Amino acid sequence: MNDDTTLRPVPPIGEYTWKQKMTSAGTLAIIVNASISSELP
Repeated sequence: MNDDTTLRPVPPIGEYTWKQKMTSAGTLAIIVNASISSELP
């Protein structure tokens, strides 16, 4: 069952999009965090 890793060096589409979504969510959280912090006195 280890043929999976050797035949496909590129991660599946689902995994790629999931990582992209997590990265986007993390970036968005940082931007929102910075915005809230800058509005505090």
